[in-house]
This record gives sequence, structure tokens and C-alpha cells, in this order.
Amino acid sequence: MKPLYSLALPLALAILGSLSATRADTILLSDDFSGASLDATKWTAILPYSSSSVVQSGGTATTTGRGILATVDGYSEPYVINGAFTMLADWEHFNIAFRTDLSTTGAPYYEVRGTLVSFSNDSNEISIQERYTASDWNRIANISFNLNTGQTYFFRITDTGSEISLAVNGITELTAQSAYSTGDQIAFYSREFPFTATSIDTITITSVPDAGITVLYLGLTLPLLAFLNRRKRVSTS
Repeated sequence: MKPLYSLALPLALAILGSLSATRADTILLSDDFSGASLDATKWTAILPYSSSSVVQSGGTATTTGRGILATVDGYSEPYVINGAFTMLADWEHFNIAFRTDLSTTGAPYYEVRGTLVSFSNDSNEISIQERYTASDWNRIANISFNLNTGQTYFFRITDTGSEISLAVNGITELTAQSAYSTGDQIAFYSREFPFTATSIDTITITSVPDAGITVLYLGLTLPLLAFLNRRKRVSTS
């Protein structure tokens, strides 16, 4: 009969292999906007005004006059949103909404209801907000941040479902606690009107491994490895 520790080894290795697979991030959406038009399997455009637009050209998607670039699919937390944007007017606001059902607060601003990150070029501020109605909203985190027209900024939004963090150009600038949600879609839009615009470069949405599952696998694996180590010491002494 094989020693008990020899049977534990394959089991421990199998669990560790499963843990590695579970921890692997999964790309849920990726688009470099290289085609001639928006990919209708990934995006829909919401145009509140006749002058609103979302146009794909030259490797970017440009939202103008409160045009909204929204995902077709919904995404469950935890996930990470990566991308880049360039604001093209001094008084522009560029917003990234998530946990949204894509409903808006209506005229005149047409803010997307949900949780959002806002970049304010005219106020030199970045913030994390909860948007309920046109007159009812909550800025849950904000800092002064120098933004320049024509400069490209790289962002990373991490949403665990209870905590949101924003990194700009690789540096974490804001974190906030929030569970507010109206849905599970994601949207990017120019906040000002009528002719301000922001160009958006490669967008990637990536799932994040569930920490609870990771802890469970470790809880199963570590005792097995400890047992294996003890049995090997006994058998060789």
C-alpha cells in the first residue's frame, strides 16, 4: 500500500493547480477601436441631443456633446476597467459610469445614473460619485488634479462591489466605499455641451478572482502540504 503522504501529494498539486486557474484574470471586453465603426457586439451609442455623437476613427472612439458610449453586456463585480482618454476642450468633463442601467437624469445634463468616476478639466478635479437624479447625487471622494487639454491620461478603475479605487497614470489617486448600483453596465461620455469632446483609446474590462474562493483553496491546500511534510520527515528518520 502506498504511504499516505504519497497520496496527498497529487491531491495537493491538483488543488494548487485549481487555485492557479481560479486566480487567473479573465478579459471580459477589449477594444482598441481600430475598425471603421463601433463594434455593435460590444457597444451601443446613446445620443441625447441632435449634436451628440460617438464616432470611431483612427484608433479611438470620440464622444462629443454628451454622447454616451455604453457596453452592450453587463458585468458583475469584481472587475477592473483599464483605458486611456484625451479631453479635447478646456471646459470638458469626462465621465466613466459603472454599475449602471444606462438610464439618465434627463435634460439638460443627461448624467448616467449609477456610480461614476468624473474628470473635470475646467475645475482640475477628479471624483468618485453616486448619481441618483438630476438634483440628487453624492460626491463620495474627490481631489484636486491638474488636467490638461490634449494630454492623454491612463486610468484604472477597480470595483470590488463594495470598494472603488481609481489610478491615473499608474498612481492610485482615489478610493471610496460604495455599494450603490442601478445596473451592471459601463458607459463613457462627454459631460459638457454642445461641442466639447473626449477621445477614448483602448478599453479593457478584466474580471478579478474572488478572494473568498482563493482563501478556500488555500485553506484546503496548506494543511495537506503540512501533513505531507510531516510524513516525509517521519519516513526518512
